Amino acid sequence: MEHDQELQQKLISKNLNPFKHCRKVECIVFVDEKKEMPLLVDDIFAGEVKAKIGDINCGDRTGRGIGTFVVQNLCSILRGMGIETVTASLSTVDYHKKDKLYNFYLKKNKFDLVSELTEEKWGLVSKNIS
Repeated sequence: MEHDQELQQKLISKNLNPFKHCRKVECIVFVDEKKEMPLLVDDIFAGEVKAKIGDINCGDRTGRGIGTFVVQNLCSILRGMGIETVTASLSTVDYHKKDKLYNFYLKKNKFDLVSELTEEKWGLVSKNIS
């Protein structure tokens, strides 16, 4: 597990185990009578104000607003947990659908482009939700 060293030291100095003081966010949606888990979010350790979307995958159910619904509600829930920023990495594996990723994150869900996705380099988007 990766996490911020400074945060880990802060928790240890308060006699708190950083691995016991984290939150896990999961998402389950039912679409066409099927259970789906389209969202992966990295664990959020105590004291953090940033969350990272690991992946959003709606399979063959794209273009139906499911991902947008999930992201909008995720941001609302995270805001209530004290999270101020949500980020998502854009994989080079998905470069062939860069336009769709940008449409989803930048236009539909109002994320900001932090670093451009290229064939050789991962991209990054971020959204302030505070």
